[in-house]
Amino acid sequence: MFVLARIGYFLTLILYLQIFGFAKLQTSDSFDVVVYNVENLFDTDDVSLYDDYRKGMYGTKELENKLNSICEVLKKIGGKKGPDIILFQEIEVDRTPDNQPSATFELLRKLKFHGLGPYYHKLGYNLNGSTASWPAVHCLTLSKFPISDSRLHAIERARPILETTIEIGRQKFTLFNNHWKSGASSPEMERYRIQNAQVLRNRIDQLIEENPKIDFLVGGGFKFPL
Repeated sequence: MFVLARIGYFLTLILYLQIFGFAKLQTSDSFDVVVYNVENLFDTDDVSLYDDYRKGMYGTKELENKLNSICEVLKKIGGKKGPDIILFQEIEVDRTPDNQPSATFELLRKLKFHGLGPYYHKLGYNLNGSTASWPAVHCLTLSKFPISDSRLHAIERARPILETTIEIGRQKFTLFNNHWKSGASSPEMERYRIQNAQVLRNRIDQLIEENPKIDFLVGGGFKFPL
């Protein structure tokens, strides 16, 4: 990803133009999309799959500092109300929903407190699924535009791909929020990265077959070596 705390900024998407490889919409309006890996935003319930986010090493002060930093960065990019669409990665999956607010809840609360949004949102994991199948962290998609559809695409030993369709006026726009396995840790991981790519490619091919003029954007953390 790019600098600024691993933020990828897709700049302003001028929908009238056919850019970034997707078809043009019949409108001259524009919006912006930011990809933001927050590098492990965890809550403070002391129930974590990562030891770095247990009591004594991580608490309310660290969480608040991180939340405020995220909000300040988003204001610098998107102004007082923030970017129109945000694709977050590395937000903790809440394993104690009846205990205290999740990292996702805390982030949404802080965004509202700072006057960012308002945003619709979709989670990158299945709340109704088995907790054993949940990843440690998930993707989160935020949009100022209404969300009409959302689905998850499961990946073996990796975070699901979060597909979200938003409505901009009468036009639909589909976003793919990704957080792939790192390929640098082991050659064995490459098979999972290939699976990531194949699942994504198959879904895009399906959507294009159904609607050759579909508008979509693929974003997230792909862990490509630089």
